[in-house]
Amino acid sequence: MNKKIRVIVIGCGNMGASHARAYYKLEGFELVGLADRNPGKRNILAEEVGNPTQFDDFDTALNTIKPDAVSICTFPETHAEFTIKALKSGAHVFCKKTLAPNMFIYKKPPMTPEMLYPYIDEVAETGVTSFFMCPNYGCH
Repeated sequence: MNKKIRVIVIGCGNMGASHARAYYKLEGFELVGLADRNPGKRNILAEEVGNPTQFDDFDTALNTIKPDAVSICTFPETHAEFTIKALKSGAHVFCKKTLAPNMFIYKKPPMTPEMLYPYIDEVAETGVTSFFMCPNYGCH
């Protein structure tokens, strides 16, 4: 029998809720945590998806659960920080949208490779190769 992938979802808004529901239903995954600063959204979603452990911040969730995978469904300006932390912890990452390091860069497309080199290098240094990013217009 194959081991289930233990996943936490960060961000319990519309996209995070969608991801959490999917992980909850998929046979190969175990939804082990939800992280969001809004306890109202987090509590409602948790009841719907089997009451996984809840956290109000990502660092605590990551260090407590030590998941196999992290689904990042937060605002774009948080993606670089959360992705790098998750990869450095050894977790696989699914990240919605872009790896924008801040809102200024995110709102000023197109993002050039030069803008992202420092973040790409930091991700590469983690040694983890499972990083999947899904932009609004389709997944790559």
